[in-house]
Amino acid sequence: MRAIKVGGPLRRLSVVVLGAALLLAPAGAAEAGGSGQPQPSSASGWAPVPDPARARSGPAAVPYAGDLFLFVRGPGGEVRSNRYSLTADAWSGWTAVPGATNSVTAPAAAVYGGELHLFTTTVTGRLRTNRYSTTGTWSGWTTVPGIANAATAPAAAVYGGELHLFARAAGGQVRTNRLSAPTGAWSGWTGIPGATNSVTAPAAAVYGGELHLFTTTVTGRLRTNRYSTTGTWSGWTTVPGAAGARSAPAATVYGGELRLFARGDDGQVRSNSLSATTGAWSGWTTLAGPRARRRHRRPPSTAASCGCSSGAPSTASTRPASGCSPRPVLVHPSPRCARHLMHSRRKWSILRTVATISDFERLLRGAALRVTRPRLAVLAAVHAHPHADTLSIFGAVRRELPEVSHQAVYDVLRALTAAGLLRRIEPSGSVARYESRVGDNHHHVVCRSCGAIADVDCAAGESPCLTASDDRGFSIDEAEVTYWGVCPGCVSAPATSGRNENTRQESDRRV
Repeated sequence: MRAIKVGGPLRRLSVVVLGAALLLAPAGAAEAGGSGQPQPSSASGWAPVPDPARARSGPAAVPYAGDLFLFVRGPGGEVRSNRYSLTADAWSGWTAVPGATNSVTAPAAAVYGGELHLFTTTVTGRLRTNRYSTTGTWSGWTTVPGIANAATAPAAAVYGGELHLFARAAGGQVRTNRLSAPTGAWSGWTGIPGATNSVTAPAAAVYGGELHLFTTTVTGRLRTNRYSTTGTWSGWTTVPGAAGARSAPAATVYGGELRLFARGDDGQVRSNSLSATTGAWSGWTTLAGPRARRRHRRPPSTAASCGCSSGAPSTASTRPASGCSPRPVLVHPSPRCARHLMHSRRKWSILRTVATISDFERLLRGAALRVTRPRLAVLAAVHAHPHADTLSIFGAVRRELPEVSHQAVYDVLRALTAAGLLRRIEPSGSVARYESRVGDNHHHVVCRSCGAIADVDCAAGESPCLTASDDRGFSIDEAEVTYWGVCPGCVSAPATSGRNENTRQESDRRV
């Protein structure tokens, strides 16, 4: 296949999307942080990047040492790379970055301290990093220190002499960590203040002397926050206009403007531009060209695929066989089998890292439920805030849908729970709470001081995890265990006489 010619010393913006092939659109943009050189009047059009990428994620692109580097997650969880040489006007071809990563998300890349830094998220929610130097060698994969609890792909940007790393956590909050080149040390993970209701990976770009951060909400709008050299955040605000976004955003600087991109409702890429001179956004427009398509492999529509052939849980191991690719798979079962959508801990962890609005739509259709804005908002709220009570979920939904009523949220919670898309739990002395982790028979640990709840994986063996000494003739398909104790925050807090009145005195576990 003919290589794509890019004119000028890497002064064209590459917009890459995942479809039947990777598509490259040289749009005539300067590098991030460019000096605002004139922009061509139109894009050159979409063309495929040569050779099969075997991509299982969105791409990451960064210029380094005179070449344009392109990265994706491969079918086996490895990170794959391709490199465009301006001198040769050709791509190097797809190769795997050495070493095992167990990646479950798209990668992110940034140039810092004279090296190309590559990042990706693992199934355990930790971030892994690798460095590429001008000698043409990789340093090897290492883990970014600290517990990121990442639920999405990372984003990286260089600002104020530090490399800033971002990811959305399982609770919906965007978290950040910073690497200092002089010390070689990370600052540690902290949450960015404010509620975002984020459902996608973040994106970051430096513009107008500030670091701009973006993420997508359940309603398809984009939220933004700005970080300055004073070490403070401006606060989350909404990017004007109806983006109709159905993907994580991408951001870059070109022609003196900050360019923002996202995949729209119709599968096409949409764009918006911020001008530092006027402080105004241009408004959302659609890039001409073919639609970006998302791949989803549907498993065989047999009862064995979820272990429900006889209405009893499968006795086979739910963990993928060795060498099995950890890419996300969305099952479309009948409503009777809906609770098995995520019936292994590994599959849940993978789905947790990639849940998007489109995923929620597929879950609803797979459970034979009509797709509505309140249902999407409730699914996203519970996904972002596991173990939340009804009032907390209502508050999160109202931030996105101000017109929704209490009764509508109650009705949606009942419908989603009945369909097996949500799980309702009610620890002793607590109001009902909801979670989107269903079908894997996990348990919970509850703090008897503050009431905090956390997930605990299956106590022993396969589902139903605990074997009854006498099943009394029952066909057992679930075992519920609640562990009671004191959470780390309460352990470290000074003792007070005002502890939770609902404190349990039992030291044993309830079954």
